[in-house]
Amino acid sequence: MKKNIDSKRIMLAHSEAKVEFFKTYLERYLRILYLAPIIEEINIFDIFCGTGIYDNDKKGSPIVAFDAIKKLREEFGYQKKINLIVNDSKQEKVSIVQNYIASNNNDDCEVKYFNQSADLMFKEVINSINLQNRKARNLIFIDPYGYKEIRKSTLQELMENKRTEIILFLPISQMQRFTTKAIESDLEPYKPLRNFVYSFFEDNHPIRQQTVSAIDYIEHLKEALRFNSYFSTSYYIQ
Repeated sequence: MKKNIDSKRIMLAHSEAKVEFFKTYLERYLRILYLAPIIEEINIFDIFCGTGIYDNDKKGSPIVAFDAIKKLREEFGYQKKINLIVNDSKQEKVSIVQNYIASNNNDDCEVKYFNQSADLMFKEVINSINLQNRKARNLIFIDPYGYKEIRKSTLQELMENKRTEIILFLPISQMQRFTTKAIESDLEPYKPLRNFVYSFFEDNHPIRQQTVSAIDYIEHLKEALRFNSYFSTSYYIQ
């Protein structure tokens, strides 16, 4: 009999692909900002950090972020401050990440650890970035356990300072499959998806009027994230 794989302990292929994307983007992002004279501080926020190190020795997003910072320091030395802010609602996950980084951190970056719900952590991040000077830049990595914590108003608040970028992963196939049912039903299990759709799309939007393809769903979300003339783009994992 085939055993179910515990995705909380074993990194599966789709999670590995997401982390690899994050790693590639972050390495380029850090290099550009690190060498930009006008930038004095870089902050990387991981809102749903997960396990960090998995049983199959794969590295999760907070460890990949730490490794990218360490690699940058080795190449260019210590030129400016880099902060890594790690959060998860499960304390045991945060502890695993903290123990790994503590044993490998040679003053490569300052790390702050939080054990908060997504709602509280988003408020923490918003308050933090609103107090920054204009020479700070932020990258926020959001890979939620679903989509119920993601609201358009929250993303807008995170971006209002115009010094922040967001990498957001969403389970589009699942969302696309159940959106019509979520809109038509008042059942509690559909409430998170219904709230998400209502948050991002007006009454007459195609997503609320008919079933659209997964690719069209992605395109509609990309457009919805272009609030206040912000730039957005999309990538998908098959």
